[in-house]
Amino acid sequence: MGGIPTNEFGEVEDAQQGVIEGLYAVGECAAASFHGFNRLGTNSILELITMGKTVGDRVIEHLKREPGAPPDMKGDRFREKFEGYFAANGRDNIGLIRNVRRYDPDQGRSWVQTYSLKAGRIMRFVDLFRRINDEQDPTLAWGSSCEHGQCGTCSMKINGKPLLACELLVENAVAYFGTTVFNVEPLDVAPVIRDLVIDTEKAYERINRVKPYIISPKPPRSDGREQVVSPKALERYVSATRCINCFCCASACIGGHGTFLGPNAMLAAIVRVMDSREQEKQERLRCLYSDEGIYRCHSSRACSFVCPKEIDVAHFIALAKAGALGSE
Repeated sequence: MGGIPTNEFGEVEDAQQGVIEGLYAVGECAAASFHGFNRLGTNSILELITMGKTVGDRVIEHLKREPGAPPDMKGDRFREKFEGYFAANGRDNIGLIRNVRRYDPDQGRSWVQTYSLKAGRIMRFVDLFRRINDEQDPTLAWGSSCEHGQCGTCSMKINGKPLLACELLVENAVAYFGTTVFNVEPLDVAPVIRDLVIDTEKAYERINRVKPYIISPKPPRSDGREQVVSPKALERYVSATRCINCFCCASACIGGHGTFLGPNAMLAAIVRVMDSREQEKQERLRCLYSDEGIYRCHSSRACSFVCPKEIDVAHFIALAKAGALGSE
């Protein structure tokens, strides 16, 4: 839930004064959203269409009747400025070509299909896929769930780099890759089900082998207090737990998918070795130091380079190689 108290029109309210004239809040900072008092709900497209428009209309009406407002920010002129900004940042500006690796399981056929489209600078790549579905080809399959960089469903390779399509803006992609031509293909960590969608259950088999959960938890303390962890150990532990298993690191890894469980699987095991609540360390250590474990890592740091959560996966694997893991 956001911290700024707002009503259903996005107007900021004070407990003593009521509505504060001319002050509005919308999005994650606001308490109210189209979905009720739900902070995550404020991220949705529905929120943009409803609350965003509602608050925008209220702001315009306020500026029309506010005598002290600058002349060039009143009424229709304010709307023209807003529309001009939106046209410059969010509508059709950049011509893109997307060469998408397709796969049809019914025909057992794989091919590359080219799509040409216009895109605004701040459109995300998932928005481009949705536009392709709506305007050109409804059969193109791709993964999507939260679209806020938390579920890993939209991971894929774009110009050879594994990343999350929901986090990649058009302007950033053009600047980073230096081109408006993008070759899109699925990750290579599991069999392809259709087009850009892979069999995540198959990919998760490697994660499940390290048992990414507490096997034998420590019993509660006799005094009823919580398990105490030092701030330094907690900081390191929390950093490692940011992994969302998008499999970008596993796709970028040069260690070989056939002989190495993968960076994210190793990280899952390392997290439990560092977890002060876990008593069963030996099983994870046997996994880490097995023939499919950390010694298959080539220390290329590709995993850290592509991680969308900015986890230094290679660093944690290096700590495991040096035997420097521990809960404290």
